[in-house]
Amino acid sequence: MSVRGNGFGVSLARPRMIDRTHAFAVSLLLQGCAVSAIGADDDANLNLTRADAASDAALEAGVAELPDAGSPSPDASPADYDAGQAAKDGGSDKTPAPPDAGMEPGRVDAGSQPPDAEVETLPLTIDGVVHDSEWQSATWTMQSIPSNWGATKNVLLSLGVLVKDGALWLAVRGSIESTNAIVVYLDSTPDMGLAPGVLTDQTGALDDALSAALTTPVSFGAEVAWGTRGMAVSATSGFDASTGFRSLVGASAANLSWIDGSEAPTVCSASACEARLPLTYLGAGTKVSLFARITSATGGAFANQTLPLDAADAPATVTELLTIAR
Repeated sequence: MSVRGNGFGVSLARPRMIDRTHAFAVSLLLQGCAVSAIGADDDANLNLTRADAASDAALEAGVAELPDAGSPSPDASPADYDAGQAAKDGGSDKTPAPPDAGMEPGRVDAGSQPPDAEVETLPLTIDGVVHDSEWQSATWTMQSIPSNWGATKNVLLSLGVLVKDGALWLAVRGSIESTNAIVVYLDSTPDMGLAPGVLTDQTGALDDALSAALTTPVSFGAEVAWGTRGMAVSATSGFDASTGFRSLVGASAANLSWIDGSEAPTVCSASACEARLPLTYLGAGTKVSLFARITSATGGAFANQTLPLDAADAPATVTELLTIAR
């Protein structure tokens, strides 16, 4: 708002008689005072007009108030703003992890947790969808190299395992063509199971793939094997030839024992599998060791991807195991 000055006047006592010389002098004096007053008024008005223009420009730019001319400018650094904005947004400056976007390549050491440690834990459900909120307590091992059997057709991305409620829970992220298989072997109790390399069962699609020409550590004898031939399959009741668990305890190497899906279910979606196995099938051991491979239909060939990470140029030789406590 522009404010203008009012000037001021000069009151002089008028004599009864005054000659022309005095009258002329008085006239000059009065004119000088008026000019001086008007000049001071105009300066004040100019200053006020400038201040009003700056205020109007500030308001148009979205600034509520201009600081006093003599006040120091506030020390508002970007960090201060970020902290204040974080408090406004809920008191945290942490960026939540993206939901179910799939694990990025790179290895996670045994015993570590998935990235969603702040997400509320959901009950484990065997449905073929590996939610981080379900599996945040699992131990994971991750892939770090691309598959040489097709970047999207035969891939093994991650393997997660945990022991809970008297069962072993298994999660596998990846995909496989029906002409190949993802297989996992589990060993818990010494001198109880069979080495994968001695298996010779060629009856049943999965059994044939599990009878793989693998070289494992001398101490490794699997009590149970798990696998799937293809994706979007399940075994939740009865027996299935292409997916599920096989017992290697008390079984012939040429005739693997199928475990009923109602007791040990498996469900695979297009990009992941989930499965659950009662611990009684693993004996009385105090830990579980496991590994995963991609095999051909007959178990005679292997993709370069291994979990845990092993030599990519020699996937048939197993030296690395993922081990957890029971």
